[in-house]
Amino acid sequence: MVRLALWVLAGLILGGIIHLSVILLLPSYAERDAWSRLASIAPDQAFVALDQDEQDLASALQLDPALAYGVCQFDLARGPIFIDGKLPHSFWSIAIAARDGRVIYSTTSRAGSGDEIKIGVFNPAQSRLLAEEGLEIGQGFLIVNAPSNQLTAIVRLWPEHEPLRPRYNEALEQISCTHDAAI
Repeated sequence: MVRLALWVLAGLILGGIIHLSVILLLPSYAERDAWSRLASIAPDQAFVALDQDEQDLASALQLDPALAYGVCQFDLARGPIFIDGKLPHSFWSIAIAARDGRVIYSTTSRAGSGDEIKIGVFNPAQSRLLAEEGLEIGQGFLIVNAPSNQLTAIVRLWPEHEPLRPRYNEALEQISCTHDAAI
C-alpha cells in the first residue's frame, strides 16, 4: 500500500512538473505574438505610425486610444541602431522592448531631453567595443545596452486635440531608426 502511494505521489509530482513546463514554454512558440503582429505591418528599421482604427491590433497590444503610437522593429545582430528624431512639443515617451515584451529602457519628454530623441541601442558586445574605442558621445545622446538582439522601439505621443493626430503621425514616421548615425 505504501509503495502504491509513493507511485501515485511521484506521478502527481512528475505530472505537475510537465504541466508547468508546458504552460511556461508555450508562449515562446506562439506564432501570433505582439512581435509577429508588428512585423507584418512595420518594415524592418523604419518607424510606422500605428492606425488607431485597427481594433484587432490595438486590443492585442493594449493601446490607449488617446495616444498616437509609432513603432520600429530591429535586430542588433546586424549592428547597433540609432534612433533620431524631433517630436512635436507635447508629452511623449519612448520605450525599447525585447521580443518577449520586457521593457529594457524608457524615457519621456519630461526627462530633460526636450523634443529631440537621440538614442543608440547596443548589445553587450557592441557596448564593449564602443567603450574600447573611447569615442566621444555628443550631448543629449543616450546609450542603451540591450541584453538581447530583437527589439522594438515604441514612441507614444499625446495629441492634445484630435485634429493634431495626422501631424503627430507624420512626425512619428519621420523618426530615423537605422544603423547609420553620428554619435
